[in-house]
Amino acid sequence: INTLLLAPIMIPEVILGVALLLFIRWLQQPKSFALLLIGHVVLTLPYVLLIVQARLVGIKKEYEEAALSLGASPFQTFREITFPLLAPAIFAGMLFAFTISFDDVTATLFWATAQNQTVPVKIFGMLRNSISPEINALGAVMIVLTVSTPLLAGYISRKFAKGPGK
Repeated sequence: INTLLLAPIMIPEVILGVALLLFIRWLQQPKSFALLLIGHVVLTLPYVLLIVQARLVGIKKEYEEAALSLGASPFQTFREITFPLLAPAIFAGMLFAFTISFDDVTATLFWATAQNQTVPVKIFGMLRNSISPEINALGAVMIVLTVSTPLLAGYISRKFAKGPGK
């Protein structure tokens, strides 16, 4: 299951885009926002899984065992112990997923409709006509977002990986 979930990292975005589009066509469904959303989830899920798995391996079993031995149910143990320890990794994964999804043009070209376009696809369409001040402004905003978001995610994951009070 892990290999299957991590496979989209190894598949080129063009292949992934065409494959999902062909699958939706085989199901006889039109292009829609749902296709765009599913495509971006498939594209970014492996990165989130890698970050969360790395944090999950670092969580000591003793915390969960202590909660269970003190009478907590498995759900309470997850809610009170495991999830708070995983939360920074989940948040960092969400930031990385946002960055990857926000910057993706290649696969999104296959999934987007005229009504549902991402900012990079819109910029790509605007570049066909001419370079305008709007494109320059959007490009500057995209550069700031795509550089600062992973840096913020890395900082948050390192800060919380040390544990409280360290």
